[in-house]
Amino acid sequence: MKKKPKRTYLDVIWHLVRSSRHFDTDEIERMSGAARATVLEYLGALKHLGYLRKIDPRKWQLVKDPGPATPVNAAKRKKLRDIRRHRRDAKSAEV
Repeated sequence: MKKKPKRTYLDVIWHLVRSSRHFDTDEIERMSGAARATVLEYLGALKHLGYLRKIDPRKWQLVKDPGPATPVNAAKRKKLRDIRRHRRDAKSAEV
């Protein structure tokens, strides 16, 4: 039997954004259980990708819904992968 992958905070945030359409950062933080920094960073990435509009410092609106699959910031994903690779290589060089 295939095991379901564990939902990440980003998955939960995206689900909440899609179901709310209009929301504020406090409710997303409270309902997702994610750290405020994680919520703000992901909402900023979704804004940059054109999915969200910031109405005021705390209020947001979903303006483009690409579907239930959690959008990812490909540039950030590559940057994090490169950082992990660099750390792994540095650790290997120490041994």
